[in-house]
Amino acid sequence: MLKAGFLLSWMSLLCAGAVAGSNQFDYDVGVFGLSDDNYGLRQPQKNDVLGGQIQLQGDYQYKGLAGHVGVRGRVVEESLNTENVDENDIILLALNAGRQSDISDLSASVSAIQDTTLADDALSQGGGRIDVDRKRYRASGTGQRYFSSTIGAGFNLTTEQVRFNEVPAQLNEYDYSTASSNAFWLSSAVMKIYGNFSFSVVDYRDNFRPELFRSQLLLPDKTEIKSGGVGFDWAMSENLKLDTYLGYRQTEYRSRLYFTDGLWIYKLDNEQEGNGLVSNITLNYKGERADVGMAYFRSVEPNSSGSLIDEKRITLSLDAEFSAVFSLTFDTFASQQRSDVNQISRDNIDVIYASLGTAWRVSKTLHLNGYYRYLYRKYVVNNVDTESNRIQVGVQWSPDILQW
Repeated sequence: MLKAGFLLSWMSLLCAGAVAGSNQFDYDVGVFGLSDDNYGLRQPQKNDVLGGQIQLQGDYQYKGLAGHVGVRGRVVEESLNTENVDENDIILLALNAGRQSDISDLSASVSAIQDTTLADDALSQGGGRIDVDRKRYRASGTGQRYFSSTIGAGFNLTTEQVRFNEVPAQLNEYDYSTASSNAFWLSSAVMKIYGNFSFSVVDYRDNFRPELFRSQLLLPDKTEIKSGGVGFDWAMSENLKLDTYLGYRQTEYRSRLYFTDGLWIYKLDNEQEGNGLVSNITLNYKGERADVGMAYFRSVEPNSSGSLIDEKRITLSLDAEFSAVFSLTFDTFASQQRSDVNQISRDNIDVIYASLGTAWRVSKTLHLNGYYRYLYRKYVVNNVDTESNRIQVGVQWSPDILQW
């Protein structure tokens, strides 16, 4: 909470630069029908549902001579034709602020989101469905400064809390904080070379329950991740950009082992170490009517179940406007996710994701939208796989942006 308070104080200083400026407010409302042949990736029996969804979102920005401040909100309300599962209702509130000058750039944001572990990015364990309301609180700050026309440095601070209304045995509540610094050199007008160092901490809340304990249980306590590497950004042409990064990380895991002799419960502190590569390569093309992106990355972060995951992911995205009234978006990725310390963990899964969205503007403020999403998940340890197909169609009203 001290970190979040520090970032809020920092945001107030950034807001001081946003004076004598302009205001704008953008909002839209959408109503959709949906069909999902396996809502929440249930296994072994599928969870076929029909339903509806209402989406409301708004974004206010105040832009001054030296900075900006804004607030963004989003609400998603679902209604399904079954009582076997709670809908994935979403409430999001985010604040942001920034301040810019010729030689520096500072920004900060805080956000709160309430959803459920049925969200597409949630990783239910073991092939089973975990349906729990979740709250996430996040604060971040970034800064960058040039010391000359070719040399500069920057930093990033992030802290996040993950909490559940009910904490089942498969989940862990945790605080995740990371701090990183980088230095960069502009070797030419089209090439930037940079070095990066980061330090992250995952601090788990104690989820031990004596009433459920039988013989022995291993629970995570605290994890520290140190990593560093080098990378470069290269503007290969006016439309094509390449970003690559390669680094090495060292991880220290601390856990608590509970065991019993039948009369007493004992606790033993346990420590493990892990290491490996962190990397990414991203290629982006921006055309007159289409943006195309391809990327590969490898990272180690906690998943939504609270387990630390070594993930390798390859992605492809397309955002195209074929005419003034018709646009299309396409996103897909394949991911291999493995527990960094436990090779028989239920977190070892393979994922394939693909989505296709279309928008047809029937008037200045009214759009007809269509959306298809495919999600496949294979749990490696018990050789169980599950998949879901979702179709969503609806109408979205986007009034003109209000400015004053």
